[in-house]
Amino acid sequence: MVKLQLYIIIIAVAISMLGIGAFLQSAPAELSGDIQIGAIVPISGDLATYGVQHNLAQQIAIEDFNAYLAEKDAGWSFSLVSEDSQTLPTVAFEKIQSLYAKGILHVIGPETSGSLQSVKGYVDSNNMLVISCCSTSPLLAIGDDSIFRLAPDDTNQAVAIADLLKMNGINVVVPVWREDSWGVGLKDALNESFPAIGGTVDAGFGYVPEASDFSTEASLLAEIVQEYVNEHGAGNVGVVYIGFEEGVSFFQSAKERDILSTVGWFGTDATAKSQKIINDPLALEFATNVNFTSVVVASGQNDLSTHVDKSVEAVLGTTPTAYASASYDAVWLLGLAMEETQSTDVDVLTDVIPQVAAERTGALGSLNLNDVGDLAQANYDIWGIVNKDWVFLGTYDAGSNSIIPVVMEQKPDPPLDPP
Repeated sequence: MVKLQLYIIIIAVAISMLGIGAFLQSAPAELSGDIQIGAIVPISGDLATYGVQHNLAQQIAIEDFNAYLAEKDAGWSFSLVSEDSQTLPTVAFEKIQSLYAKGILHVIGPETSGSLQSVKGYVDSNNMLVISCCSTSPLLAIGDDSIFRLAPDDTNQAVAIADLLKMNGINVVVPVWREDSWGVGLKDALNESFPAIGGTVDAGFGYVPEASDFSTEASLLAEIVQEYVNEHGAGNVGVVYIGFEEGVSFFQSAKERDILSTVGWFGTDATAKSQKIINDPLALEFATNVNFTSVVVASGQNDLSTHVDKSVEAVLGTTPTAYASASYDAVWLLGLAMEETQSTDVDVLTDVIPQVAAERTGALGSLNLNDVGDLAQANYDIWGIVNKDWVFLGTYDAGSNSIIPVVMEQKPDPPLDPP
């Protein structure tokens, strides 16, 4: 009888301990010591120019946020575990698995929409939290998850591009895009925004991002453009290139088709201020001849964005795009959410991040998120290649839906037809 009572007591204690264990497991984790967060960044591949900038901005944010915590004697700090996605969705998926295996549940990135799409199922299944600085595809504007994006989706960028086309006297555009979620999403958005203000968008075509030679695509594009030039005149026809820095190879092939140098070319946030284009003589010559002009999300133009720009430029020698500011802000947003809740619990952080973002003015400016967790609104800077270098031409103001030229008058006249 005594043995039976002892057995019952042991079982009761075990059940009690299991209950306590379950409670502790579900309770928000207190902050102490070093907290590792992950970053999945394209340090190599077709977005390496930007990935290096963004990873540096993340490291600067880690240093600044840790200094902020030290001043408050917070008793905890951040460290960053960076992984190179190689600008490939398959590699990004491998990297998210690697971070999870290390016990890292909070990740800055991935940066491209294709890579973010590839990891979304894994993130959802394993209750991870992701803040992407740069993913913009409308196809990923999805609510009720733990993925946030510090960029507006590309329905906004498409409106800015459409207004830029109209301002340049373009009536007909031929889009060429990467066949991935980002390229398709932006192309679809352009198909709505430009016709809405009276423009015509050709069906265009997509291409395989992994291609290294674009001779076939350039020939097809030349045939399409020639027909529109014959009908509308070269000054009224444009090409919208929706691609990453494989655009260097695309431009090299396009340079061999004379007709393609007679029309204006326009790009996106994935080519704005690309040093890879500037550093390639053939691509630069073509881009200069066609007045290649791109748009990209504008920074907050404040002390924080200046700090990020100057810090990155001091190391790399080039001023980054505003996505470096977004990369910086992503670290702070995650850190401030942890500070607010005194927790690393993903569910707790997911609930509070929109509120923290609404109260924060970062390097990007307002971090207010919409109902699906994307940046609600942003202006877009316009950059063009003039005299073989990138020049700031103006800003698309989202509030007034208008372009405010800054040095637009410096832009050369459209190229003449070749002799």
